[in-house]
Amino acid sequence: MVQYTMPRNYHLKGDTSLKEFSKHFQFESTKKTLIYVYSENCYYCNIFNDTWKKFCLEAHPDTTLIKIEIGAMSKLRDAHPKLFKVMTNMFSTTNGVPNIAKHISSTNRTYTFKGERTVIGLNAFLK
Repeated sequence: MVQYTMPRNYHLKGDTSLKEFSKHFQFESTKKTLIYVYSENCYYCNIFNDTWKKFCLEAHPDTTLIKIEIGAMSKLRDAHPKLFKVMTNMFSTTNGVPNIAKHISSTNRTYTFKGERTVIGLNAFLK
């Protein structure tokens, strides 16, 4: 019998979600982490949100998905310093939102997504 496991999917928006996230999340060397940073006031983010939802439903179970509202980023410095560092690396190459990056824990490398913002584009980036 094959058992399908959904990928871990986090949505960080406020203090409560950050506290819960910090208690349970750590980067795992066997998993890829895809991080999507958005703003509720961003026109392009609001358009992309539906694509992100579809992608989350199809993502490989060995993937951790994190969606972070840009306003929560400053609070990550204390709540989860390692994720804050990864996000700082994301914004060193791309300054705006939506911003998407892949973090591979085994190599401690972060790659910024520059492809087409579609489910197919995200799947290709994740490989």
